[in-house]
Amino acid sequence: MAYAPPHRRHAAGTQPVDRPQHDVGDLRAAGVVIFRCEPGQAPEFLLVQSNDGDKGWTPPKGHLLPGESDLDGARRETQEETALQELTGYTFFNNSTEPIFSTSYWDGKRRRNKTSIYFLAQLVPGAHVSMQAGELADYVWLPAVPAKHRMNYPEMGQLIDAAMAAVASLKGTRDVGN
Repeated sequence: MAYAPPHRRHAAGTQPVDRPQHDVGDLRAAGVVIFRCEPGQAPEFLLVQSNDGDKGWTPPKGHLLPGESDLDGARRETQEETALQELTGYTFFNNSTEPIFSTSYWDGKRRRNKTSIYFLAQLVPGAHVSMQAGELADYVWLPAVPAKHRMNYPEMGQLIDAAMAAVASLKGTRDVGN
């Protein structure tokens, strides 16, 4: 059975009811959940630590530029933060450019609603992360459970669960560590 990503998966309880769902001032971010998987091993996920004040751990992601699509923003942010480019550094999993996860919440620091969209990709064998000056403090590859514990936000555990479900659905039909 082929994996079909949900149209929109929101982290439970992350959108306060007293805030508007979408507003002209809403923030939008996009990123790529990149995994690698050696034969016989569990998938490992790339997490990056931001260089800004909160030092949070997430997959590579960032805010969209005006008029930029989610997918183009995810590609750009991933390249800016890790130097990985589509095709030479990663390939979209199952050739799908549909998001695997979306979360919306009130960003108290910026006092605006924020929606983050994530796409799933597999690292190209031989590709390496290169931290770009000023973008990241650090990066790490971790299996699912340690990755979920490393990330600062509860909904990020749901993101890793969605990625693992996608990978598991295609195990045996593609080289994902069989």
